[in-house]
Amino acid sequence: MSAQLRKAEEVAPARPPRTRGTRPVDTTEARLPDLCAASDDPGLSPLLDLVSPATGRPLTRVADTDPALALRTLTATASAGRAWAWLSGEDRARHLFAAAQALAEHARGAGLLDTLTTGRPVSTTLAPGALADAAFSAAGWADKLPAVGLRPRSGGAALIRADWRATPADLAENVLVALAAGAGAVVRARPEAAPVALRLREALRAAGLPDGLVAVVPGAFPGTDVALEQAPDTVAVTLDGDAGAVRTLAVRAAARDLPWCGTTDAPAVDLVLTGADLDAVAEAVLARVLGGAQAHPGGNLVLVEDAVAEDLTLRLRAVVEPLTPGDPLLPSTRLGPCPTAALAQAAAACRTRPSAVAVDLAAGGWWALPVVLQLPRRSSPLPPGPVVGVRTVPDEAAARRVLGAVGAVQVWERGGPRHPAGPPRLRRALRWLRTCCG
Repeated sequence: MSAQLRKAEEVAPARPPRTRGTRPVDTTEARLPDLCAASDDPGLSPLLDLVSPATGRPLTRVADTDPALALRTLTATASAGRAWAWLSGEDRARHLFAAAQALAEHARGAGLLDTLTTGRPVSTTLAPGALADAAFSAAGWADKLPAVGLRPRSGGAALIRADWRATPADLAENVLVALAAGAGAVVRARPEAAPVALRLREALRAAGLPDGLVAVVPGAFPGTDVALEQAPDTVAVTLDGDAGAVRTLAVRAAARDLPWCGTTDAPAVDLVLTGADLDAVAEAVLARVLGGAQAHPGGNLVLVEDAVAEDLTLRLRAVVEPLTPGDPLLPSTRLGPCPTAALAQAAAACRTRPSAVAVDLAAGGWWALPVVLQLPRRSSPLPPGPVVGVRTVPDEAAARRVLGAVGAVQVWERGGPRHPAGPPRLRRALRWLRTCCG
């Protein structure tokens, strides 16, 4: 894999070595476990290697929870959820605010684990307040359900499926929203999400939440996913993923009338009209590229009117293509590795000429250089990561006809952006809350 991504210097010269004014941050607080496993795993589950996207080296191992153990864990969580549901909304809120405080105190350790396992730069994962804001906001729903026309669950367990897309703030929010709704929470964590999920579970347990109310069942065996979704004690399920994964979940959930909440990896779209501030557009697109595949797993697409297409494309290339990925543990790094080898290969394949990554990066890492592509009228979906697709359209009406199912749409026109980019976190949390409450 590394040979495909790191071309020889004689084919295309590598960019000049970069000077770094800082050293990698201390990862002592990350405390990667020797084994990530469900709490009562007897040690018989198959083991999966969790690999660093920055070096390609194993970080730890993850026990691939089998269906029988996962169901026992789910049953215990649902039982704890029934006792939890007897509490009043005020009492649940009191417990959850204490839990949110405990999560906030573990924000740095969880952020470092996120950097190690997904490649998000520490400049993003250690940004102050994200985990605490999400946790306290979610905890506040416990005594406000009547205000939004909802009643708490009478127990059961909400199933939360998490992979490289999920930040510590996302996990904390999903878990605490489920608890606020009166259910327990079972996190079905893929290997790259398992260390963070286990760290958050331990923080919640130390905060005094009932034993078993929050559980983690790591692994990737599809049979375990199906068993958990079909279990009678599962009262709701959430998933982020590509369209195929969300569609599969919808079909299985419909078969047993299971409430579900899914977010598809649709592209984030900028629609640029004549008269827009092209420098502002380029700056916004640059921020999306720096967010990486984790922030925009559906990719980045720019639709631009013919009259300004050439000018905008030049500006985008001027700000995007000089970027170089770097060690995600360096505070100065703005663009880290891709979260999976497959995404790195897809991003590298988009380039129309060979290229080399900087010589000071680990040969085994999942590196891909940024690129701005001019797309034909009909084109395949772009891979997420440091790839920006630019497609010209005659006018706004034509753009609206080709948008289809997309994620956030930012419209740029004379006078500034028309709509904010991206749905607010509050809307997503409320959707999951309604799903958990049924």
